[in-house]
Amino acid sequence: GASDSINIRSGPTSGKWNLIGRGFLLFDSSGLPDTATVSATNVDLWVFGKVDNYSQSCGIVTSTPASNTDLVTADFDQFGTTALATEKTVASLSTTVYNSWALTDLTVVSKTSITKLGFRLSGDRTNTEPTWAASTNCDVNIRYADNLVKIPRLVVTYTVAAVSTVKQFTLLGVG
Repeated sequence: GASDSINIRSGPTSGKWNLIGRGFLLFDSSGLPDTATVSATNVDLWVFGKVDNYSQSCGIVTSTPASNTDLVTADFDQFGTTALATEKTVASLSTTVYNSWALTDLTVVSKTSITKLGFRLSGDRTNTEPTWAASTNCDVNIRYADNLVKIPRLVVTYTVAAVSTVKQFTLLGVG
């Protein structure tokens, strides 16, 4: 869709949680040359709203949805738990410029297909339950590709090894 949230929300009943939201970030990176050596990768997300009642951080993880184009309920469990970049506190996120996460594991970038990443809150990623409070939430609202402006970006810095070409020329006869 055009926008969505990652979140943790509690309900009015003591100790009960209503929602944990996660975000899929799928990028077609198949245009990278097969011989590319990736030296840096950033994930840039446009945050247009945030609420942080649980003092959370958010970050980038791997994801493995069953399809690149159609999400199903079972995909909710297809998120990694290892942070691929230093997490950012929700409080520190800007709503006026892109927020950028520099990936520390460059091997997650696919040169032949889709780079599959996810966006999670820290309590969800580490399975650490925040202190419950009635009808309280932590939300990070981001723009997605269908928004057409301020869409998520995967910025890949790479080099391609110089290719040596040897060509043989025939000496012309002098007569």
